[in-house]
Amino acid sequence: MSITTLLFDLDDTLIDQHALLQAWAIHHPKKKPQGQLYHDFIKKNLTADLDVQALLTQLAKQYKMVLISNGSRQNQRAKLQSAQLSTYFKVITISGERAMRKPQPKIFNHCLAQINSTASESLMIGDCLTNDIAGAAHLGIQTCWLRHSNKSPHLTIQPNFIVNKITDLRSLLLT
Repeated sequence: MSITTLLFDLDDTLIDQHALLQAWAIHHPKKKPQGQLYHDFIKKNLTADLDVQALLTQLAKQYKMVLISNGSRQNQRAKLQSAQLSTYFKVITISGERAMRKPQPKIFNHCLAQINSTASESLMIGDCLTNDIAGAAHLGIQTCWLRHSNKSPHLTIQPNFIVNKITDLRSLLLT
């Protein structure tokens, strides 16, 4: 069966969470990134990535799109708003809003049910081998691992596809 549905992770897949946390550490070296201070920091320091937006615009013309993210409601919603990503997704599921999180099967099943898709016609795109790739693969969802470096760790789970940057999805998914 062909792919009709794309499931995306947020942090370090669609937004550069690593860079955001580095900036936080510079501005607030002794504070954990949490609470209202972090929420305000996200809103002030995270901006839209035009390349990501252009990619999602193209993909949304051909696929049903879902966002699945682990994290607190407040922070993940702030990231989506600041990066201007919410409008691309038919379903947005944030673990902090539900009693489930990746890699638990029920969060993937919940998203697929919400969009009326099946595992066999879906592709999960994410950077975390455990939460994104193994969690989805366990249910028979095809997977695309966003590898952030040229290094390949010993993989105990084999993703169906590997890309080095999110915009590499163009050559994989757009025809």
